[in-house]
Amino acid sequence: MSKNAKGFFLGILGVFFYSLMLVLMKLAQSVSPEIIAFSRIIGLALFTLPFVIKTPALLKTSRMDLHLVRVLCFFIGNFCVWYSLSRIYLVNISLLVSATPLMVPLLTFLFFKKTIGKLKLITIMIGFIGTALIINPQMEPLKLAHLLAFILPVTAAVSILSINKLSEKDNTITILFYYSVLSSLLSFLVMVPRFHAIDPVMWFYLGAIAISSTLFQLFTTKAYAIGNPQDVSPVIYFDVIFCSLFGWGIWGENLTPVIFFGSFMIILAGLYIIFENRLEPFFSKRKDLSS
Repeated sequence: MSKNAKGFFLGILGVFFYSLMLVLMKLAQSVSPEIIAFSRIIGLALFTLPFVIKTPALLKTSRMDLHLVRVLCFFIGNFCVWYSLSRIYLVNISLLVSATPLMVPLLTFLFFKKTIGKLKLITIMIGFIGTALIINPQMEPLKLAHLLAFILPVTAAVSILSINKLSEKDNTITILFYYSVLSSLLSFLVMVPRFHAIDPVMWFYLGAIAISSTLFQLFTTKAYAIGNPQDVSPVIYFDVIFCSLFGWGIWGENLTPVIFFGSFMIILAGLYIIFENRLEPFFSKRKDLSS
């Protein structure tokens, strides 16, 4: 099996555990978001800690500010997911996260002044229209849940750009360590004043959230480490399939034609942006033949 094939397979496993984490968070809606945030991140912190104890040099980092940006994105994203899961279909949350590839070039333009070609700009606009249909398929007046759901791909894109910059000088374990430990410490401090009684079933869900979240991070990190990121990144759309099946099987969530259409627009736009560099020679060749 080639490295890209292994990376793709590991990426699918990572996406499966991310979908499972969303399901468990939806089932644990009676638990406060602060407790869920701590459950999501503590497993990864415990996993990376032995590596840092064994090799203290891993504590060296080039950009502590970017680690803090990732922690902020984690808390904002966690609250948005927690709030939206009880008000929006599970697959809708998944589809909005799948719009992350659309946000990355837009944020790159805003913060790094990297130009966006006309075709890519049109593609991003198509993707945003699909996102709007997913958020509010009934065209009702926008509610807080709709707006918070739209923040999800933004925080994910900011986190991706932060990782991209950090990976230029920092080790992968260093990136995971600071992200998980800082998030764990902060979520613990925030959780303590708001801690409440939790029944045994919810404790089971919280433990399962910790395990699935950790496996998601580990499988995804390994997938992008051994495979070409451009070839592995389309696995994000398997999340839509998993969440559709979970949502239909557990809560009887049915997808409307509007949601299907919006999904198609997001996935089509996202795949173009992911494979843009490979498609450009094709479009250039077509243009040369027509001239």
